[in-house]
Amino acid sequence: PLRLFFEGKDGNPAHFDGVLSPLLLLALLPAFMPRREAWISFFTHFWTSYLGFSLLMFYALVRYQLPGIFALVVLSACACLKLMESVRWQRIAKLLLAAHLIFCAIYVTQHYRRIGLLKYLLAPKDREAFLSSRLDDYDMVRYINQAVPKDAGVYLVFTGNRFFLFEVRVRSQYFSADPILEALNHATSEEDVYEQLTQLNCRYFAFHTKRTKHVLASLPKHQQLLWQNFSQRHLTPRATIGNYSLLHLEPPSIRRPTTKTDARETAAPENQDQS
Repeated sequence: PLRLFFEGKDGNPAHFDGVLSPLLLLALLPAFMPRREAWISFFTHFWTSYLGFSLLMFYALVRYQLPGIFALVVLSACACLKLMESVRWQRIAKLLLAAHLIFCAIYVTQHYRRIGLLKYLLAPKDREAFLSSRLDDYDMVRYINQAVPKDAGVYLVFTGNRFFLFEVRVRSQYFSADPILEALNHATSEEDVYEQLTQLNCRYFAFHTKRTKHVLASLPKHQQLLWQNFSQRHLTPRATIGNYSLLHLEPPSIRRPTTKTDARETAAPENQDQS
């Protein structure tokens, strides 16, 4: 867990999807002081308990540690004050604070450079152009806002769940592919998959194409075949923009591909007439 303070990177869940200053580790020092106030013990127990529960019950991402961050800040500030009061450790405390300020300055500079803030301020773009240049899903979002009826419902799969950009009704969840995977796991036919997905109350599905294909490729062969048949029978492509695809969920009576069996059934009466 200490890697949270040294290896954090924004936008990378493998590196905790956030950045914490190593100076926050000073929060451990007050817990070992011989004479400490009761609130120090309380804050220390709160932070360590919350960290343990969060790591064991969910994922080690920085944003999930936010309820405990305030305790870390208070405890690390307390540690800095104690070090500053000591003649022996005062110089070290000043060096640590200076290193912390440099760390923060570098982070802020890199962050604003990454999001292009200065370019936006110095050479202003309109909102649409700026968002389109920074968000790979924005062009699809804009298309959905224009082409999909407001109450039709769009289920988002691996799109990043930027709900605030949509002007139509959308829904998703943390593991956005779960409804599809559960449907494939329990269904025995394309109609079963259709019935389960209609419970989402969404007539459209927006997929990140590459991520979806990657997940589907890991399924057993019979589930891959079931999804392929379901897609051919019930999903009508509406748009493909960049890495994203929008598909319309069709009832069985509207979209039904012709199979070899159908062709034989259609040809049977004609053959009987000829005979």
